[in-house]
Amino acid sequence: MELQIPFQSYDEKSDVFLRLQCGFSFYLVLANGTFCILLSLVIFLLDLCFPDEMCQFFGIDPLTIYEECLLSKYEYQYLRALVLF
Repeated sequence: MELQIPFQSYDEKSDVFLRLQCGFSFYLVLANGTFCILLSLVIFLLDLCFPDEMCQFFGIDPLTIYEECLLSKYEYQYLRALVLF
């Protein structure tokens, strides 16, 4: 479906249409966007399967990630008290 935008001509006797087409730049940006989405999905899946290796590859300290996931003794007792009441 082609997008057409009608304009009135300068002599006001006929309508002039602006027709938009997808050129080379559109397909270049589409291919780049598709590549970036696929690459991000691959990185996401690799991070799920191999978290330690991905941390080492990207130079991230893996202990910072594990600290967010583990509860301290006091946090555990606090959450347990909330659930029991």
